[in-house]
Amino acid sequence: MKNIKLWSIIVGLGVIISAVVGIFTLDDRYAKGEELKILEQKSAQSLDEFNKNQAAQFKAFKVTIDAQHLLLKKQYLDDKVLGLKQLLTQQPNNQVIQIEYDAKIKEQQEVTKQLQQTFK
Repeated sequence: MKNIKLWSIIVGLGVIISAVVGIFTLDDRYAKGEELKILEQKSAQSLDEFNKNQAAQFKAFKVTIDAQHLLLKKQYLDDKVLGLKQLLTQQPNNQVIQIEYDAKIKEQQEVTKQLQQTFK
């Protein structure tokens, strides 16, 4: 009987010690609250930097697209003004062509100013 009681005590202590060691092992395996806060702050900071970088890249991309659009519009207006100028030399008294020519010249000057502002 003493043997069984001693054996029960040894097994019981073994179970208790195993449980305590297991709890400490699992506790060390997971991150602490302070560590999680630090990781969260670093993640938030990284995300903010990424968002700022993306916003700057998008802004530069938009400026490039706008400049390309203005260049294409200027090329179109240059061709249109040249064609209207040729028509005016052939038909100098045509008021409709003269009005359209003047309008295209004004538009061409506006686009040129916009391009100069874009590339400043």
